[in-house]
Amino acid sequence: MEEEPLPMEEEAPAPLDEEPMEPIDESAPAMNEDVPEPAEEQAPGIEEEPSQIPDEDAPEPLEEPSEDKMDL
Repeated sequence: MEEEPLPMEEEAPAPLDEEPMEPIDESAPAMNEDVPEPAEEQAPGIEEEPSQIPDEDAPEPLEEPSEDKMDL
C-alpha cells in the first residue's frame, strides 16, 4: 500500500516537467517573433500617422470654423 503512492510521486514530477516545457516554448517564440514584428510595424506607423494627422487636421478645423462664421 505504501509502495504504490511512492511511484505516483515519481510520476507527478514527470508531467510537471513536460507542462512547463510547453508554455516556455510557446512564450519564447511568441515574445521573440510576435513582439518585434508588431513593435517595428507600429513604431514607424504611429510616428508617421500622428505627424501627418496634426498637420492636416490643424488647418482643416481652423478653416471650417472661420468659413462657418463668415457664412453666418
